[in-house]
Amino acid sequence: APFNLSDMSEVPYWLFYLRQPDGAFFQDGDGYMGRRYAAGAYWTHPQNLWGLITGLFHDPQFAAEWRRMRAYVEPAADALEEPILNLVMRPDRIVPATRETLPLARYFPEPFGAILARTGWDIGTESRNAAAYLKIGTHQFGNHQHADSGQFQLYYRGQLAIDSGIYQSNDTTYGSDHFLNYYQRSVAHNTL
Repeated sequence: APFNLSDMSEVPYWLFYLRQPDGAFFQDGDGYMGRRYAAGAYWTHPQNLWGLITGLFHDPQFAAEWRRMRAYVEPAADALEEPILNLVMRPDRIVPATRETLPLARYFPEPFGAILARTGWDIGTESRNAAAYLKIGTHQFGNHQHADSGQFQLYYRGQLAIDSGIYQSNDTTYGSDHFLNYYQRSVAHNTL
């Protein structure tokens, strides 16, 4: 099928739904970011990522996330924001929406194949919302993708069913013995 830019506008929604009620993300693939953040922190992406996708797709949800990222980053990280990109893309001109306008569940079809569902959009350490991530994984591409088709993760006031990802190891680098023999294999994930 030919490339369709409107299809690409659906991709960033995966990041919205991947967020647990405490502000962290469900673990997926090589994206193990947990060691970078304190408990209860609102995990962030580079600010210019959200500025770029807001400017490209003019989506009010992306504009809101761009503003949240700006509010949560450390003041010193402001220097990392790309002022020229923001000047060209103008994410500040897009009126933001609230997360509460999003559906509570979303299916991400092939080739990804995943369902994320939650009981509400309250984000923070005191949130009483639950969330579930069910990864169907219709295709296996290798490389940074793990052997985790059929896995599920559950969150309610803490992680209940998890993708363990990394256990203690001295060498967790890409391609290491630990990476190949544990981290990428089904045994490290909540699946058979």
